[in-house]
Amino acid sequence: MKRYLAVAAVLTAAVLLAGCTKEGPSRFKGNYSYSLSGTIDLVPEQGTGDSGDGGSVSGDTPIVLSVPSESGQMDIVPMDKSGDMMVMTMRPVTGGTVVFKAKAEGKVLVLEPAERRILVNFSDVLLGGESTMDVKVSGTGEKFVDVVIFRLKYNGTCTHNGVTYRISGSSVDCVAKEN
Repeated sequence: MKRYLAVAAVLTAAVLLAGCTKEGPSRFKGNYSYSLSGTIDLVPEQGTGDSGDGGSVSGDTPIVLSVPSESGQMDIVPMDKSGDMMVMTMRPVTGGTVVFKAKAEGKVLVLEPAERRILVNFSDVLLGGESTMDVKVSGTGEKFVDVVIFRLKYNGTCTHNGVTYRISGSSVDCVAKEN
C-alpha cells in the first residue's frame, strides 16, 4: 500500500511539473504566421480645413476607418540570453518589415512603440479617397497554447483633403499561430 502511495505521489508531482507553463522569453520565442485587422477612430484637429471648423462633415463625431487587413510571417527572438528583452519582426506578404522591441513580463509580451506607415481608405465615409498615415504602434500579446493574440494600439495623425485627423481610439488585433 505504501508503495502505491509513493508511486501516486511521484506521478502527481510529475503531472504538476509538466503542467507548469513557461514564462518570460521562452514562452514567446518562435516563428509564426499572423493575420492583422481592426479599426481606428479619427477626429479632426481644431482649426484645420478650409472652413476652420475642423473640416469634418459631422463636426467632432469620430470617423471609423478599417485598418488594411494584413498577413505574413512573424519572428520573436530574445535580444540576449540573460534578459527579458526580445525583438519581434513582422513581414507582411505585401512587402516591407516592421520591427518591435518587446519585453516579456511573465505571461505577457509588451511591445514598445514602433513607427509604421499605413494606407487608409476614406471611401466608407463621405470624404472618399485614400491617405497615408504615419502611426506609432504599441500593445501587448498573450500566448494560448500555440497562438499569440496581440491587442494593438495605434497613435498618430493623418491629413486628408486639407484636414488633419488625430487617432482618438483603435481596436486592432493581430493573431499569430506558431509554425
